[in-house]
Amino acid sequence: MLWVKKQDLKEAVEKKISTQKLKEHAEELRREGDENYTDIFGNRKLDSKGRARRKIDGSKCMWITYSTRPNERPVNLVVTREMLESLPHTRHFIVTKDRVVKGKLS
Repeated sequence: MLWVKKQDLKEAVEKKISTQKLKEHAEELRREGDENYTDIFGNRKLDSKGRARRKIDGSKCMWITYSTRPNERPVNLVVTREMLESLPHTRHFIVTKDRVVKGKLS
């Protein structure tokens, strides 16, 4: 399990993209998903499970995902575990049914 400080994550995301630009990407992704957008090659924006994804300005460590299936139809920001582990206050814990042990990040 990783314990991540919310402010660390917020600052890391804002270094890569502004909040306004992130909102614009989310709105575009939602619109393209709702309209079941097709690109010039005939590829649909939505996959078979009703989800669409978009990388954030070429970043390999975060992207947004839009899901049309749940009633709330969320747009989620997804970040890699590597990015979370690189944040300054992240702590790693090993959780079993018997105990919780503080681990080390590799």
